[in-house]
Amino acid sequence: MLQVRTGLKRVAKNLRHAQSDIKKLRGIGADEPAIRRVMMLMGFVNVTPDEILEASTAEDLGRLIIKIGRPESN
Repeated sequence: MLQVRTGLKRVAKNLRHAQSDIKKLRGIGADEPAIRRVMMLMGFVNVTPDEILEASTAEDLGRLIIKIGRPESN
């Protein structure tokens, strides 16, 4: 159980960093294809930048974690 909890905390932290990075990229005028390439390198291929930016609650993060973890959508 501790390993699962630690893993979830790490993923949530990575999502928060991704939110910050996406905001910075948009702030400097990066286009959506460039942002999606960065997201792909971060491991977030099956979610959109807007989905990551809109996640504000634990439930939102949970939904994103589930969506990110689906092998059929990678």
